Amino acid sequence: MDVKAKVNQLIKRCGTDNPVAIAKELGIKVMYAPLGGRKYGNYIKYKRVKTIIIDKEILPPHLFRFVFAHELGHAVCTPNENTQWLDQNTLGVNSSRVEYIANQFATELLLNDRYLQDHSTSTIYSLADRQGVPESFVGFKY
Repeated sequence: MDVKAKVNQLIKRCGTDNPVAIAKELGIKVMYAPLGGRKYGNYIKYKRVKTIIIDKEILPPHLFRFVFAHELGHAVCTPNENTQWLDQNTLGVNSSRVEYIANQFATELLLNDRYLQDHSTSTIYSLADRQGVPESFVGFKY
């Protein structure tokens, strides 16, 4: 799967790189609810309804955009796989294919080429920090 091409197509179609606005444009249901204290977010598809659930009670605010973009990645790239966000204590590169694709999608969406070009005087690491992309995922851009 060409995740970068999918992200670029989505940004063009929706006119934004904001993951919340993209979810709204695509008709993806968004809920904010407790997830048992172990997950920041979750994506489910039930009866053809795509839903992103975010646990704002435990989610650090600086990670909101990345977690939301990660869950959006599940909805867009692997929509038939009901998955859950990485455990809050193991925020790192997950080896499963589905999680890898969602992390790649989130990184590409938040650090898309246009965004990097528009902020070319900043380092990719400072831009990643600004966008809530964990440093360990910046490598997806190379």
